[in-house]
Amino acid sequence: MSCIRTVFSTLRRYPSAMVGSVLVSILLIVAIFAPFIAPHDPLKLNPRERFAPPSVEHVMGTDEYGRDVFSRIILGTRTSLGIGLSVTLVCAVAGGLIGLTSGYLGGRADELIMRAMDILMAFPGILFALLILSMLGSSIVNVIVAISITGIPKTARVARSSCLNVRGEEFIEAAKARGERTWYILLVELLPNAVQPIIVEASIKVGFVILTASSLSFLGLGTQPPTPDWGLIIGSAREYIFEAPMLIVWPILAIAFTTISFNLLGDGLRDILDPRELGRV
Repeated sequence: MSCIRTVFSTLRRYPSAMVGSVLVSILLIVAIFAPFIAPHDPLKLNPRERFAPPSVEHVMGTDEYGRDVFSRIILGTRTSLGIGLSVTLVCAVAGGLIGLTSGYLGGRADELIMRAMDILMAFPGILFALLILSMLGSSIVNVIVAISITGIPKTARVARSSCLNVRGEEFIEAAKARGERTWYILLVELLPNAVQPIIVEASIKVGFVILTASSLSFLGLGTQPPTPDWGLIIGSAREYIFEAPMLIVWPILAIAFTTISFNLLGDGLRDILDPRELGRV
């Protein structure tokens, strides 16, 4: 209980962290319990009710196939967050290990690894992801793979920069003097002392990953129908923008809400984990 009180006490000092935590918690709850929250089957077709306006039965109306838009937005939360969190986890683990290894080894190994990361970063992220998906095919797993490949280099650079700040500390030299193996120094000595920037970068990355995944779905190379997905809903509704403009507005609002939520959380974590602030928490 004391740990929980400490967390809440800390969050109260940082409004953006508090608001971001609440909003992200709401999103996670919606994603986990989406099938129970959605009032209708998001895949059920009902041509007789296509483009129905918002009502008590259909809070956000229906789409071109008569499917309940609210239910599809709710289930889309699970799809979008699933992709966003999966990609962020892959980038944090893979990019973190690459960056820490590069920063710790230094010399030619560091130069070689970072130049490889620079080559990947030289390609525009969305175009590189489109290229990968055009070769692998369209599926949720391939979307995660494609966006992860484009996101790992940035996380690696953040991790490397953090590693360089602590690489010369005495506890690292002491671990070397004890004859500890490289993997031990990286995971036990370096990682705990360089993880703060990686956590902040990962929390902010979730929103951008969801934006990228939605863009890929909008272009037809991401999540495929009939899976409920915000980008897919926008892509399908663009043909009916004048007939039913709200079909596009609802998923756009969902994407904006999610992106803002994770950005607020990331900004709050950045303030909390600032070395100048840690002593006051």
